[in-house]
Amino acid sequence: MKFLNTAAALAALTIGMAAAGASQATVYTLTLDGCSSSCGAGPFGTVTVTDNPTDVGSLDVVVQLAAGIQFNGAGASKTHTALAFDLVGNPAVTIQNISDTANFAGAGAIANASPFGAFGYTLDWKGPNGNPTGVTSLSFEIKTSGAPLTLGSTDYNGTPLFFTADVLGNGNTGNVAATGVPTTGGGVPEPATWAMMLMGFGGLGAMLRSRRRQALVTA
Repeated sequence: MKFLNTAAALAALTIGMAAAGASQATVYTLTLDGCSSSCGAGPFGTVTVTDNPTDVGSLDVVVQLAAGIQFNGAGASKTHTALAFDLVGNPAVTIQNISDTANFAGAGAIANASPFGAFGYTLDWKGPNGNPTGVTSLSFEIKTSGAPLTLGSTDYNGTPLFFTADVLGNGNTGNVAATGVPTTGGGVPEPATWAMMLMGFGGLGAMLRSRRRQALVTA
């Protein structure tokens, strides 16, 4: 009985470490069509935001556009807003670890994402001025010093908008937006947490093997 209690405690501790060290991913779906003419039926893609528990001043963002949708490269000028979002409290941040620096740059300035209104933070398109671009994904990190980061929203006719993306779809261009309640996914353990989990389960396995050998000797 003592052995079983010890094994259970070790297993619970290992699972607890996994839960504590797991990063939380929230998925925002781009569903609202603000294109000059319709960009299609939607949804137009997703924006996944992961909060790293080991770095409270960091958010990882991954944008994946849907099939038939791509980032818009055509604008009044070569550089224009490609993605816009808000943060609670308007903290000073840097946009870093951009996956596609040939086509995107962090601007961090207030911009109007027509027809949805102004957002406090943006990434700009800096690739060739023209379509099609063939660019359907983007990832980056939002970073500040020390304080937790929380996504904010912009009100559009009573609806909170979390992200907008300037896209090409169905032969038309314009902004699409993520509205409503996001989907929260399960936690994803960090690499260090995986290591602790493996050590914990390894210890549990060693205890089981030792117990089995003791049982054989007794028999």
